Amino acid sequence: MSLSFMTLSSGWTKLETTTRFAVRPGCWFVPGTGRQMARAGSEAATWLDELGMDPLRIGGGRPPAILERRVGAVCIRRISMSPFDKPSTPLVEPNDVFWTSVLAGSLKVEGRGAQMLLTREVSTVRRGLGVSRSRTAAGADLLSLAVPQDRIRDRGLKTEHLLLPVDALARSAQDYLLMLLRRRFDSASPANASLGAAVEEMLVAMLMEQEGYRADSASVSGALRLRAEAMIQSRCTDQETGPQTVADALGVSLRSLQRAYAEAGTTVSARIDGHRRAKAEQLMRGSARMSFDEVAAKAGFRSTYQLRRVIQQTHGVSLREFRHHTGSAHLP
Repeated sequence: MSLSFMTLSSGWTKLETTTRFAVRPGCWFVPGTGRQMARAGSEAATWLDELGMDPLRIGGGRPPAILERRVGAVCIRRISMSPFDKPSTPLVEPNDVFWTSVLAGSLKVEGRGAQMLLTREVSTVRRGLGVSRSRTAAGADLLSLAVPQDRIRDRGLKTEHLLLPVDALARSAQDYLLMLLRRRFDSASPANASLGAAVEEMLVAMLMEQEGYRADSASVSGALRLRAEAMIQSRCTDQETGPQTVADALGVSLRSLQRAYAEAGTTVSARIDGHRRAKAEQLMRGSARMSFDEVAAKAGFRSTYQLRRVIQQTHGVSLREFRHHTGSAHLP
């Protein structure tokens, strides 16, 4: 038997097995269910082999068994596990700090004289993978974020075997990671470094809150902005999204949200427009020939006038000039 390994550089591939799924560019997938799967030496399964987790025992549920994406310096994984019980294993990827949360099911981890039960209400931060014994009786759907250890350690933050509550900030981080796994992937996109940096800052914000930074500290304002950015990015194409709706969704006052953005020299409205502009530019660069009215509506603008004004302010050109020069010249 063999274990399939797939990775795409562009486009989509649909596969038909006992379940339906799609492989996105930049994602790894270990397909198959039950005994259709066997141990493999492919790069996608290497870290599973090192942890002693037989791929025969993984998969068969939703989402695909392993979905992995590297964004900037961070790595995001979503893993669906059927019930398993594995002994302690060697430490894998010791130079990364892992934040692991449970989307469904539960995972029991034992080691170093302590026991942890990860549920939808509790997440963990630890260095590397492995070492501890772990088991799940009913299976688990895990979301894992790996960040280079030095990027966290340089902030003076603790990273060893921490239990964190899955609060509003953690749920926003989960939503942001899932959005990055779902979004169309371009390995050459200059946005990847910024998207990865935002993920790092989310983890930093959770660790700062864990260590008791004051509620009025600059770090918490930064954490609020990161939560808001994730919210805005996921909802910017909705024309009803505005500063008040973002504040309501985050459970904070509009004044607090505006103050957090003012400390960074910008406004909530400007950031919403910025995300909509980025979406509109992506649509205008695409192969599908859309009218400017269609672009404006799909990007979340209420009118073509708003889109025209934002493009003019950013690039100093009209919509027609932007479309004409896209791909043939560099815009300011």
